[in-house]
Amino acid sequence: MKSASLYLLFFLLLACGKEQEVTNAKISVAGITGSAKYQGGLFLRGSSQDGKFKILKSIPANDTIELILPNGKWDFKVVGWTGGSQNKTFEGEVKCAGKYGVELKGTGVDLGLTATSAKCSEIIQKDIDRGDMVGPTGVPVTAVSQIYDTNRNRFYRMAFGSCIGL
Repeated sequence: MKSASLYLLFFLLLACGKEQEVTNAKISVAGITGSAKYQGGLFLRGSSQDGKFKILKSIPANDTIELILPNGKWDFKVVGWTGGSQNKTFEGEVKCAGKYGVELKGTGVDLGLTATSAKCSEIIQKDIDRGDMVGPTGVPVTAVSQIYDTNRNRFYRMAFGSCIGL
């Protein structure tokens, strides 16, 4: 009887235990892209709204990724490239999606993102408004037109050169 009481007490304490501190999130490419293909690459960026955590994850074509993230409110964004005529990385039309204020509570989460070209300007502008958009030289971006061509649905190309002539 004594051991039965101990077991009962143990399971009661276990049931009343601390809330899970992380969320196991499954993110499906099909859920992000619909029927579109992103042969030029597809990336997910997430950041906790308290500023403590950030992730950047490449999502392989036709795959699902699983992330274990700390609980709290998160902002998620995806950007994908169609690959152009030769399916090159970072080439072709760009499509974006974002979801802000997603509450992670220790259970699975469905982001339900639908990427479109029109959403790229919206997401860039939101990041500019929040002061979260910095160009490659470290200078803050102040307008969507500085980095994104809304007529062609593409980011502007950047050329980098070596200071030693390579």
